[in-house]
Amino acid sequence: MLSIQQNQPNLSFKAGLNKGVVQLQHTFDCKNAEKFLSTQGIVSNFQNNRAMALSANMAVNILNYLNSAFNMFKFRSPSINVYSKDKLLLDSNLYHFCIPENKKVLINEPEFKPAAIFYSNIPSIEELDFQAEQAKKQGLKNTNHFLSDIIHEMMHAIYLNKIYEKYGSMSFDILKGLEGKTLNERENEIVGNLLGEYATNPLNQYHEIFADTFTKSICDSLSATDILPKENPLDKFREYPKEFIEIIKKILNV
Repeated sequence: MLSIQQNQPNLSFKAGLNKGVVQLQHTFDCKNAEKFLSTQGIVSNFQNNRAMALSANMAVNILNYLNSAFNMFKFRSPSINVYSKDKLLLDSNLYHFCIPENKKVLINEPEFKPAAIFYSNIPSIEELDFQAEQAKKQGLKNTNHFLSDIIHEMMHAIYLNKIYEKYGSMSFDILKGLEGKTLNERENEIVGNLLGEYATNPLNQYHEIFADTFTKSICDSLSATDILPKENPLDKFREYPKEFIEIIKKILNV
């Protein structure tokens, strides 16, 4: 059982949400969650939103476990924030997002650092679950797990950190170059079949393919009886066609 740093009952889910997690969100301590994330070097402000605090803490623990058990990507983010639409300086249609550079995002707040993550102030974990189910049904995404959106944004932070570590002061130029860099028609067909339509969009496509690929592999690896991965998510890559693996290599080696 993967601890989420508080005295809570065992959690159990299959492809998505279950009663234990639904019940837990009503008593989850946001301040304790923020204290835990501070030990991970993450400043967080959940606006007392228990659903988002619980979901983010579960996802961080999953990623920490994967790094420890399977030497997967280390998750780092300078901050995790819950925002209200009326405080957002960016596109008001944004749902969850991760920023690529120093940016002023919220009214009456200073600039946030690159790879800061923002989650909309949704009312419940059930809404997270609903959004994931709808995206899967519409063919936009290829996983319906209720943590998929949360993990997806954390994958963006990982990808951004990889670029900043590799390119240093040149990173922003690299990121600007990636904004419109796309795959060819055949590659997009392969990506669409495996990841869903959203990963075929031309804006920031490399970022989206990275995030969707590893979100899917992680969510598919989660146990049906607890929140630990039951296997190495990278083992999922054995099931993918060679052409898709070549695409992932290209995105990893940007």
